[in-house]
Amino acid sequence: MWPNDLRDGSDAGQPATLGGAGGDRDPRRRPPIPYRVTNNDAGPTDLESAINNGNILNAHYYPGLNFYSRANYRDAKNQMDYVIARPTYIEKNPKASQILSVAYFIRGSIYFRHASGLGRLNLAKNDLEQSIKLNSGNYLARLELARLTATLNQKPEAITMLDELLKAPLTANLRQEAQTDLQALKAGTFKPVTSE
Repeated sequence: MWPNDLRDGSDAGQPATLGGAGGDRDPRRRPPIPYRVTNNDAGPTDLESAINNGNILNAHYYPGLNFYSRANYRDAKNQMDYVIARPTYIEKNPKASQILSVAYFIRGSIYFRHASGLGRLNLAKNDLEQSIKLNSGNYLARLELARLTATLNQKPEAITMLDELLKAPLTANLRQEAQTDLQALKAGTFKPVTSE
């Protein structure tokens, strides 16, 4: 079961425009970016043979991150689908679990915040849980899963998740977000996340 629609940050088929002389900081209002293979030194995926099997990171992972940062969620999801479907391509990369954790986090966040249709929240939950399973230090995924849990009206579970998250070594910004969400849940003022 797949969500019916993935928002790509622009009106159907219409190019996004830059606002004002200095441009617009909102990534949804920037012009779409074309697909481009990156040229990052991501290291070989097979350290013994020094072969970069398919160069999946430069051909799919990094372009997917670029699409996501520019609010092109459809293309970001497609690139993360490719990476997630082919874990053997990077299984010998020392950072494979972190890479896959981020890929699942990106796709789960897209399902949660930018998709519509039946099953989108289940897909988001599954991806966020898989992200955390691959890398328990992916604190963004843990925060997003707590927000999803609260959105599903499972507030006691969300409070427990946030309490546990706040025990981790978080950045100041992430700590503030988690504390704000926790206070809102306890006060009954938490606003469920809705899809764009």
